Amino acid sequence: MNTSKLLEYLSICIDLEKNKLTIQNIMEHIDKNIEICNNEIKANNLKITNSIYQLEQKEDALKNYKPKNNREYGCTSLFLFYIGISLIIASISLGKEMQNIYVTITGGLFVIILCYVFPIMRAHIGAIKNKKNVESDLQIYTIRTQEEVQKRSKRNQTVQNNVIAKYQSEKNEFKKTYQLTCQTLQKYYDANVIPSKYRSLVPICMFYDYIITGRTYSLKKDLSTFDEGAINIYEDELFKKEILCKLDVIIDRLDNINENQKILYDTIKQSQAQTHKLLTSIDMNISKTNNHLQTIEYQNAQRNKCLEYISYVVYQKYHY
Repeated sequence: MNTSKLLEYLSICIDLEKNKLTIQNIMEHIDKNIEICNNEIKANNLKITNSIYQLEQKEDALKNYKPKNNREYGCTSLFLFYIGISLIIASISLGKEMQNIYVTITGGLFVIILCYVFPIMRAHIGAIKNKKNVESDLQIYTIRTQEEVQKRSKRNQTVQNNVIAKYQSEKNEFKKTYQLTCQTLQKYYDANVIPSKYRSLVPICMFYDYIITGRTYSLKKDLSTFDEGAINIYEDELFKKEILCKLDVIIDRLDNINENQKILYDTIKQSQAQTHKLLTSIDMNISKTNNHLQTIEYQNAQRNKCLEYISYVVYQKYHY
């Protein structure tokens, strides 16, 4: 395979790997958002349960309501009792000089009776008033609890039927595109241009980098032209630890590879930019601020690209 055709082949593989990475990141983000939504539903259900439990506790407390003993009633009763006794004693002591001793004694007895009746009546009236206050507070609390339960239940329904459902729908569409991308990429790998060990984003970007910069013109070493070959250069730089090969490490230290792994750096940056753009579009669609035309355009463009790549007739063009 000549150099120009090899560069074209590597460029297509890089593009497919890049889009594969982009879609993977998007689906992971969607999964995290779905998990957040499910956690919100669980938290709301727990709060609903707690609110209902507290309401039942208050209702039970009202059913078992008993007026509290008031020490004031006892003091009043005792005070009036002493007054009554004092009047009777005074009446008896003054009875020799008074013609109305019976009236006085009757008044004293009336005061003694009153010392029991008045506190009981006052306690009864206070108990009725307190119970009405408790019932009124319970009624207000019931209304607030019902509003809170209704609000959280409605929120759960909205999250389940709108947010999670939309996220799941988006994920399903991206999953279809991901599968098509992987199938297309596999067709290119099946041409056996690249050994299976190097069929991933990092080595392919490095191979393309070596060839496009003129460090080599082929993948394998050519003794007749003293061409070292991209694979040998890659292995040598790995051995010398001049480059990084693990994608997750590279992404974490992306700014450090700008010089030695420029093509890989640019590819990951493009993937991140595309990921951010699409995630923004998805989030805006979920929040109903606009439609998801960007994601639809991306899905269609990526699927059409895959079909276009397949139409190259991979085996005939690149198969050794």
